[in-house]
Amino acid sequence: MLDLNRLYEERVVYSIPGMERALVREGIVYRTLADQDLKLDIYYPHGYTPGKPLPAAILVHGDWPAHIIRHSNDLGVYVSWAQLTAASGLIAVNFNHRSTERLTRIHDAASAVAQLLGYVRYNADALDIVGDNLSILAFAAGVPLGMWAALPNTPAYVPPTVTSYAVIQL
Repeated sequence: MLDLNRLYEERVVYSIPGMERALVREGIVYRTLADQDLKLDIYYPHGYTPGKPLPAAILVHGDWPAHIIRHSNDLGVYVSWAQLTAASGLIAVNFNHRSTERLTRIHDAASAVAQLLGYVRYNADALDIVGDNLSILAFAAGVPLGMWAALPNTPAYVPPTVTSYAVIQL
């Protein structure tokens, strides 16, 4: 049985000094659906200077049942990835997207990722993000969603894409 409390507590093993001092803007709504708001959290490096935009990494989480995925940006592993990214000098965008509902609604989840990218680019100035310098860091079942947003016609503003424990069907 899945221990939900453990999902919120477990973090990545790797850490670097100062990563937990990232400045966080939480709960920004990037898309409103009939049954929920999709939200993002932005992690800025400790000591970052407002008004000086930085490149950003978009963290695309894996798939979960709908009741878990609503709060995926609060899961310990993604919070710690966002903190690591910020401590490395980039802005991290940690967000929730829709569940694929056991791969029956892949388009809904993928379109949420695409909408998140559009939101970040459109609001880049207000978010202090270099809108033409976004990376995608995708995990597990989130890899196809991140790849869908970046491929096959990779926009110039999404040059690097990194995957971790990828699920890709060939």
